[in-house]
Formats: sequence, structure tokens, C-alpha cells
Amino acid sequence: QKALGVGMNDHLSKPINAAQLHQVLAQYLTHVVFKPMEVEKNESQVPCEIINPDEGLERMGGNHELYTKLLKEFIRQLHEEVMPSLEKNLPAHNATLEKWELFRVTIHTLKGVTATLALNALNQSATAVDMQIKQTQKAEQSAINALYLSIVQTEDAIYRWLQA
Repeated sequence: QKALGVGMNDHLSKPINAAQLHQVLAQYLTHVVFKPMEVEKNESQVPCEIINPDEGLERMGGNHELYTKLLKEFIRQLHEEVMPSLEKNLPAHNATLEKWELFRVTIHTLKGVTATLALNALNQSATAVDMQIKQTQKAEQSAINALYLSIVQTEDAIYRWLQA
């Protein structure tokens, strides 16, 4: 509503769905022909509540190579950037608001990336921690533990999907 209120013609929320993007673009770019995307279905035994490859592939416009590349990059960044940042910025229970905000920024970024890649369980855990910090300026230890468990489960599910 805010976007339309300031004069925009339309709005797409994150995570961007490629089919929805094509639909909106086709509405405004009438001289361009958009052909329907073909998306391969998930044939692996990866639980869709942890990672939904069909949804992730759809967001990548059916580009299996791109989705695979982004999942591998996610794993690399998880080890090299996200986990060190979480460990460095994990506040003590009585930490300052600034320390919780540093932690929340990492969680918020993780939330956005996991939504785009359809890493559903980790996205739900990151969303829960993000909301707790926004509402109460801290997160319960149980929510943080659930986040770390989701990270491990998601990494395992990604590896299983990549090997399928």
C-alpha cells in the first residue's frame, strides 16, 4: 500500500517470485513476449519443510544451475561470514540494545536470503528471532537454540539435495 501511495504502479514483495515478476512486467511491457518458465520438480528425498527446491527453482526462473550455485554460495557464506558473525555478536542475556541490534542485523539478512532460496525451516527460525528482538530488544535462548538447530538441518538438507 505504501508503494502505491507514493505513485508506484505496482509492488512485488520479497522474496521475488520469477513467475509473478514476469506477469507484472508483461502487464507494463506489452511489446515484450514472455514465455512460460519450465521448472524441474524435486525428485530428491529432501524434506520440503526444511528446503523446498521446487519453490527455490521457481524463484530462479527454473534455472537449476543458478539455484545450485546460490545454494553452494550460501553454504560458503554460512561458514565464512554468518556463523562467525552470529558467534561474535551473540549477546549475553543482559546485553545492551546496541549489541542485540548487531545480532538482529545478521539474523535479518539470513531471513531474507533463506526466503529467496526457499530454505523454509531456517527462514522460520530466523524470522522468530528477528521478531523477538524487534519486539522485546532481546531473544529467548530457546529461539536462538532453534535457530542453530535449523542451520544444521538446513545445511544437511542442502548437501543431500546437491548430491541427488
